[in-house]
Amino acid sequence: MNDKLLNSTLAAIFAMISFLFILSLPSVVQATNDFLLVPTTTKSASSPGYYGKIPLEPMPVIKGKLNFEKRSGYSYIEFIGDFDEKTNLITGEFSGADEYDNNRAYLYYCQFQAKVDFEKKTAHLVYYPGYTGKDDQCYAMIVFDIAKNSRGPRDPWWPDDLQFAVEPLERTGLEDSGARFSAIYGEVYILLPTGYDANGEPIFEDEEGWNFAKLDMELPYGAKIKLKERSGITVSFPDFAPYEMKTPDNMDADDETIIMLPLKPKGGNVLKLMGGQLYNNIKKIIKDGSMEIEMGQAAAGIKGTTFVLEERNNLSTLKVFEGEVEFRSRVDNKIELVKAGEMITADSSGLGNKTTFDLASEESKWNYLSQKTTGEATSEESKDQTTGEVTSGESQQDDEKDATPREGQPFIGYIGWLVGLGVLGLIFAGATLLLQRKKK
Repeated sequence: MNDKLLNSTLAAIFAMISFLFILSLPSVVQATNDFLLVPTTTKSASSPGYYGKIPLEPMPVIKGKLNFEKRSGYSYIEFIGDFDEKTNLITGEFSGADEYDNNRAYLYYCQFQAKVDFEKKTAHLVYYPGYTGKDDQCYAMIVFDIAKNSRGPRDPWWPDDLQFAVEPLERTGLEDSGARFSAIYGEVYILLPTGYDANGEPIFEDEEGWNFAKLDMELPYGAKIKLKERSGITVSFPDFAPYEMKTPDNMDADDETIIMLPLKPKGGNVLKLMGGQLYNNIKKIIKDGSMEIEMGQAAAGIKGTTFVLEERNNLSTLKVFEGEVEFRSRVDNKIELVKAGEMITADSSGLGNKTTFDLASEESKWNYLSQKTTGEATSEESKDQTTGEVTSGESQQDDEKDATPREGQPFIGYIGWLVGLGVLGLIFAGATLLLQRKKK
């Protein structure tokens, strides 16, 4: 009787833990998957036509971060938030601007919270959760003069809730570099490799197979990105602060800028400018080291600065706006340190001499997103455009640097369950074997 009781008890314990393990699997899968919020709402604010200029598009949540921005001149919308895998809540801030007349606009700001239901594959976004009436929680204001940054007082603003469908992110099947688009504007295209050779170099079987770049994409090693006139991207790399790249507003219709994302064999920190003009802005390297950009005749090593590169007719040119850049010849590896206001070129014979250039005139070619505003922050800075306050963005980067990675935690819990089941199985098998020996 005691033997039967022991066997029954062990079997019941084993079954209960197995049942709990199975129940826990959906939450593990949910927590480890990135996902996409696809809007099913056509209107989200009391201001008519607010999303007419800037339509709401699918917003990716990647590694617990929602970072969506879309711009058109002065008008823009932005959702920034954090996903809590325990509560399935996204909590964050919305801001936006709507230029409704020449040199006049409305600005909007509101805190939000979105509940994600993975079983129903829906998400419900509610503005001003726990609203207390404070004007720093949800408001709108008028901009009487964009050029002079003349603004009116904050007024209460009552935006509508938003509804989303929850879909999985598209997977390329190639090796993910970990980089992601956090902003895209203008005409931006991407060409994905079909594989890699023995040296890790990307293979492109169809050089004409360009597609529109999307925020929800995985970016594999070696993917090519093409930008047309007045176009730009902000790319977040695993070890770097968000990196802004854009083209000028005076390109010819047929001109284009093409870059290649880093390759794994080169350490994942070497971009390649294959042709065209490219404005580069990176404020801070999160980990020790630097980013390098290869060109036809030279390579630029950076540690956080603003500069322009041009690759044309076998001539590589560097102009530095802020900070300093190491410019290395690919012919003889000679290095020149180029500082703000200086420029240098490289050709097949090596580096040329450093010269100066008109910084104000050159900057005017690239400031088309902020020419209408005075003191407006560019995308490398973190700005509350409803208040005009600007921060350097370093505090956000420091938070990202010090944050504990979220993606490994569910996997650790999964392994813990397996180990626990294994130990229980060994105990059950040992007890059964012992009972059989006693019977003999």
